[in-house]
Amino acid sequence: MEFKDIINESYTVKRFTGGQLSNEKVNELFEIIIMSSSSFGLQPYKIKVIKGSKLKEKLSKFSLDKEQIISCSHLLVFCANTDLDCQIENYELLMREEEIPEEKIQSYLHRVKNFVNNLHFEEKLSWAQRQTYIAIANAISGAKSLGFDSYLIEVFQTEKLKKALDLPYDLFPTALVAIGISEDKNPEKIRFNKKDIFF
Repeated sequence: MEFKDIINESYTVKRFTGGQLSNEKVNELFEIIIMSSSSFGLQPYKIKVIKGSKLKEKLSKFSLDKEQIISCSHLLVFCANTDLDCQIENYELLMREEEIPEEKIQSYLHRVKNFVNNLHFEEKLSWAQRQTYIAIANAISGAKSLGFDSYLIEVFQTEKLKKALDLPYDLFPTALVAIGISEDKNPEKIRFNKKDIFF
C-alpha cells in the first residue's frame, strides 16, 4: 500500500470487532514504532501493552467510557519518559555496543547533555511528549499499512490511569492507541482545502 493511500484510508474507528490480532502482526507494528524518528535518537517514551479485557474495561472508565478500548485487540498506552539522564546512559551503551568511535560518542554526549541540562521539568515533559507523538503517528499509519485499524484517545483521567497501571513516577501517559479490526465502513473524510492550511 502506498503511503498516500495509508493516510487517505486511515480514519477514526467507531467500534472494533473484538477479534484478536496475531502476535506476528502486532510485533510488525512494534518494529515500525521502534524505528520512529526522535531528537537525538533518545526515544523518551515507554509503551504499556494491554490485552486483558478486565483491565481494558477498567481503563475505559477513566477515558470517557470509550467503547473502542473494550472492543480493541490491544491497547497501547504511550507514556512520555522524563528520566532523560537514564535514557542518555542507555543510548550511550547502545552506541558502544555498535562500536561507534569514541570521539563521536563524546560529541553526542556533549550535545545531548547540554540540551537536557538546560530544561526545567515541565520542559522535559513537554519535549518528551512531542517526541512521543511522532511514535504515535507512526503507530496509527503503521497499523493501516499492516491491514488493521486504530483509534487515538487523548482525553483521560491521567492520575487514575497512572495508578491503575502502577506506572513509575517518571512515566506520564500521553495518549492511548487502540488497535484491532474495525467493524465500521471507511467513511468519507472531510478536510480543509490546501489554501486553508498552507500560506
